[in-house]
Amino acid sequence: LREPVTVYQWHLDGFAVPAGATHLASSAQYPCQAFRFASAWGVQFHPEVDLATFELWAANHPGVAASYGLDEDALAEEIRRGASDEDSLAFRAGLFDAFLGYAFP
Repeated sequence: LREPVTVYQWHLDGFAVPAGATHLASSAQYPCQAFRFASAWGVQFHPEVDLATFELWAANHPGVAASYGLDEDALAEEIRRGASDEDSLAFRAGLFDAFLGYAFP
């Protein structure tokens, strides 16, 4: 898959890839963002997030971004740009296509 330009994460947790699993994705903040173990996939980030999803989450959890020192408006703008960015769209489409191809051969 192509590297994403923008992928959203809404977490402060990390994990270690389980023994025998295949490491699939990382970020500067969290070295383990996704893995596959046999037919199970674990994904820590949120490739499905678009601006409408982010706005819903922000409305359902008011003040959470600010409590972590994040600017909610800046996050929304970053997601707005990423939602229409060709590289990010290609990454998300490739990720979902790969998963569906593996899950439903």
